[in-house]
Amino acid sequence: MKRNIIILLLVFFAFISFSYAQNSVTLRRSFIDSLKNSVSFYGNYIVDKAHKKPNAGKDDGDMHVAGRNKQIGLPVVAEIMNAKDFSEAVDLVHKVEGTDEALKMKGVWRLWFEHPHGDQVQTDIPDKFITTNPDHIFELHPILEINDFDLVSGLKPIDGFTPKTASVAFNAYLNTNCLISYDKNNIKIESKKIGYNYVEFKLKIIGQIKNVSDGSIVNADVYTLNNKKIAENIRMIFVNNSEPQKQLKQLIDGDKMHVLGIPRVNLAEISKTVENNTSESKDNIDGNLPFEMIIVAVY
Repeated sequence: MKRNIIILLLVFFAFISFSYAQNSVTLRRSFIDSLKNSVSFYGNYIVDKAHKKPNAGKDDGDMHVAGRNKQIGLPVVAEIMNAKDFSEAVDLVHKVEGTDEALKMKGVWRLWFEHPHGDQVQTDIPDKFITTNPDHIFELHPILEINDFDLVSGLKPIDGFTPKTASVAFNAYLNTNCLISYDKNNIKIESKKIGYNYVEFKLKIIGQIKNVSDGSIVNADVYTLNNKKIAENIRMIFVNNSEPQKQLKQLIDGDKMHVLGIPRVNLAEISKTVENNTSESKDNIDGNLPFEMIIVAVY
C-alpha cells in the first residue's frame, strides 16, 4: 500500500512538473490559414531594439531585431542571417530603431518554443520592447527583404559556426509533446521550451516538389552526415531564389541534399489535427509537436 502511494505521488509530481514546463501561444485560425502553406510573411515592421552589431560567426552570425507588427500581434524577433554581409540593411535598421517609422519587411515566419514564457495571445499590437530578445515564440528568421534590400543571398553556411548535431537535434524535435485546444476562432498550442537552432543534416527527397508563391515545399527523410536515417517524412521549406531552392530544383524523388536547417512548428499539421478531431472535447488534443525544417543553406 505504502509503495503504491509513493508511486502515485511520483506520478503526480511528474505531471505537475510537466505542466509547469508548458508555455502556450494562441493564434487566430485565420492567421494560421494564411501561413500554414506559405514560406514567408510580409508586412510593416516597427523596430524597437536591435543588436548593436551582428553576432560573431562562432555565435551564429545573426543580428536580432525585436519589434512589432499589427497582423502578427505577438512579440517578434526578426533575424538577419550572415548579417555582416549586409551593412547597409543593418544601418537602416539602426536608423529607425526606437521610432515609429515602420520598415517593409519580409522574412520566413517561424513559430518555435525556443524563448517562450507563459501564455502569449495575439493582440492588435504588443507594447514596445526594450530588449533584443524579449520572451517570444514567433520570429521572422531569416529576414529576406528590408525595404529595397534583398537579403536572400545570406542563406548560406555560416563561417566559423558549428551547427547542432542531427541525431541530438532531431531526437529532441521528435520527442517534444504538445497540447492543442481550440474554438471557432482560435487555436492554442502548448509545449515545453525547446531549442536546437541551426542543425546540419542530409535529406532524401520523397515524392514531388510543391512550388508555392514564395518558395518550394517537399517531404523528405532525414539522415545524419554518416547516412543513418533518423527521421521520416518531414516537411522541408525552401525560400524562393535561395541557393538551396536552386539546387533543389535540379533534384528528383530519392536524391539527397546536405543542408543546414532550422525547425518551426508545422501549422498545416496543427490545422489538420483540429479539422480531423472527431471527439467531443475541443481541449487537450495530446500528441507530438508537429515540426518542419526551414532550409537556410546547402553544402
